[in-house]
Amino acid sequence: MTQKGLAVLNGLIKNNYASLINYVIVGRDKNVANDFANNIFELCQQHNITAFERNADFELKADYTFAISWRWLLSVKRTQLIILHDSLLPKYRGFSPLVAAMLNKEDKIGVSALFANNYYDEGDIIAQQSINLNYPIKIAAVITQISLLYVQLTLSIFKKIKEHEVIKAKPQNNDLATYSVWRNEEDYHINWNQSAEKILNFIYTVSHPYKGAFSYINKNKKIRILDAVIVNDVAIEHRAVGKVIFVKNNLPVIICETGLLLIIEAYYDETGKNVFPLNKFRVKFS
Repeated sequence: MTQKGLAVLNGLIKNNYASLINYVIVGRDKNVANDFANNIFELCQQHNITAFERNADFELKADYTFAISWRWLLSVKRTQLIILHDSLLPKYRGFSPLVAAMLNKEDKIGVSALFANNYYDEGDIIAQQSINLNYPIKIAAVITQISLLYVQLTLSIFKKIKEHEVIKAKPQNNDLATYSVWRNEEDYHINWNQSAEKILNFIYTVSHPYKGAFSYINKNKKIRILDAVIVNDVAIEHRAVGKVIFVKNNLPVIICETGLLLIIEAYYDETGKNVFPLNKFRVKFS
């Protein structure tokens, strides 16, 4: 699935491993702007690799199955399932681990390759790769970086399979485990009772390919905010978070709990139209 799945498939083909691929099962994700499913099918067709939709009638019979950016349960009765997970396990087991790590502003993130077991993300770890992050950074840029880690890990495991090497793995330390919970629409709602720095990181973390952080204008119009910058704070009497305090080049400056945020890009959730310029000054974001 997704950009990471396409990157891995491309990497395997370019490194002459296409002949080892029995088939590719393609998943789709309506919650992102581009799930790359069509790109994956096209790449498979170009290189004569059999590909199925996730809901097609198929059975996992290969010696090894790789779950790349996958989000559903798989039957593993006749295969050894290897999962690639967006965290340095045992931290951030579960759902949306990359989002959770970036919201916590982890300075090091990574990918773990592990054998599946009966409990999600608790299997023995085959290998890990990591990168350092400097904030602020948008999640699209981070996904591009970790996609390279996906490719490196998968290539190293394919090499072992091709050369009939034993794939070794180490148990996780469960005492160090943390969990990341699945996210839904309400988790994308901006809380203006936070610092401008924290809100900006939130906006960047759930921006493209996700739908984006949302807020309401004057309580009833839902908008998606995709880009913003922090501007110098001023002394404000009776700080009213969410209110527009200045307009600069037709763009609003919003009061946060601490700091000010200039909104650069936003659109109405219902119509997709640009929010700016606002038709009046007295606007509150909530």
